[in-house]
Amino acid sequence: MAGRFWREAATLIIVGRAAFPNNKVRGFPDSNYNILLLKRNNRSSFMPGASVFPGGVVEASDFCEDWLNVFEKCGYTASDLRHLRNSAPLPELYTNKPAHYILPEIGFRIGAIRETFEESGILLARHLPRMYHEQHEVDRWRRAIQKDANKFLAMFHEIGGCPAVWDLHEWISWLTPSSQKGRRFNTIFFITFLDSMPKPAFDDEEVVGLQCFEKLKRFAHQRGKKGLDHYFPVVNHTINGIVSFLPGDDLYPEHPDYSGEQGAIEIKSTLEELQKTATHLNRFELEGNVIRIIVNVVPKYGHVQALDFLSICGKSEF
Repeated sequence: MAGRFWREAATLIIVGRAAFPNNKVRGFPDSNYNILLLKRNNRSSFMPGASVFPGGVVEASDFCEDWLNVFEKCGYTASDLRHLRNSAPLPELYTNKPAHYILPEIGFRIGAIRETFEESGILLARHLPRMYHEQHEVDRWRRAIQKDANKFLAMFHEIGGCPAVWDLHEWISWLTPSSQKGRRFNTIFFITFLDSMPKPAFDDEEVVGLQCFEKLKRFAHQRGKKGLDHYFPVVNHTINGIVSFLPGDDLYPEHPDYSGEQGAIEIKSTLEELQKTATHLNRFELEGNVIRIIVNVVPKYGHVQALDFLSICGKSEF
């Protein structure tokens, strides 16, 4: 289904322990971690000027069987790699790959690591030789990979080491809404944790929670074994704003318009009136410059509601 309308992509949420854990954030007075966001070029054809997690379109080379040789040189067997597959139902992203590809759980992680390196210069890898940490070597390979994704595999063959695929935990997958003009993506999101945030060229960051860093890390590790929820927002225009319905909302359509052939949906009601027509709410609302996230449904696959995140961090209230 999704392959007809979307390009497959992988995105990485990087959480780094903060150097100064005293930033005052509402509900989290002892903040100690940062989340990396990169600012997209204003000339970009997709979400220009937006602050986003690093990531992008996966390439066939990310799934090449030759990666098995890279991992083998670092002492990892095929069995070690198979541990990345869990017992949860496989998302569509994982079921449509040719038989000669490596496990999609590995390929998508490699794609996320490669795209992160291309966009930020941050390389998540194991067993790298010391010489690689020289900046001129980093820059040389980064420029080469930006021009040709196949060079990512060639880099590890030449310098040694392997992508740190085990450090990435599955988080969620999203489909670009059909209302989005131009390119659309079927994106899997991973999350990873670093003891310190590297210094890429980035324009924005978010800071939350003190003891949260280790607790969130443990939560993500365990939750990643439970499966991926798949979100395709359905965008509707109302009298006083825009609402995006998500799966689980009473007003989410039984048969979403994946193709976008039906065009924009106009509802002659206000955002407030639509809230009153539903018991189960899972939606985003945009009214002027105000964005509201309204959720009262129980998330799937071990995810938690926004306010329930406080219990992970040991907080009782905002």
